[in-house]
Amino acid sequence: MGLLFAGAVFHWLGLRHSASASQNDQLAIAMFSAVVIWVGCFVLCYGMRVLRTGLFPVLFLFLMVPIPDFPLDRFIFWLQTWSAEVSYAVFQMVGVPILRSGFTFALPGVVVEVAKECSGIRSSLVLLITSLLRLHRQGGVLFFFLALAILAPILWSLQKSERMVKNRINAKAAASSKTVA
Repeated sequence: MGLLFAGAVFHWLGLRHSASASQNDQLAIAMFSAVVIWVGCFVLCYGMRVLRTGLFPVLFLFLMVPIPDFPLDRFIFWLQTWSAEVSYAVFQMVGVPILRSGFTFALPGVVVEVAKECSGIRSSLVLLITSLLRLHRQGGVLFFFLALAILAPILWSLQKSERMVKNRINAKAAASSKTVA
């Protein structure tokens, strides 16, 4: 009964203060309280002993709860910072002339920004869930690398298609500059 009450109170408090919360935070509060209520109903119907037996799937339900904005923004900023640091180090090691200003890189002929969307948060969460879901007791690390191996050809094909589009754009730009000259 305690979990049912806690979930209901958390939902009530979330509704009460939802005007100042973002849409993502409102969803996080609603989903968290729903999962707590579901766990409470499960314990009420089946007991604590059965809960301990099925603890992994019950706790797996909490992965449905969106990450609230405050920790998500902090984590994205951390990933974005490290993506920029690693990229800058690679450019320097390769010897590419580069000018860096925060998350913006000025390369010869192009300016690149490491945006929030480039942080890798979504793919990191997918890999985390995949590694947890696949044989969570044995072989989780093995299946994590298997998921990476499955995603690598997809990444390669996306990069290849992006290069082809850039080549077409550069060829059109070169052709139009010759026409103008």
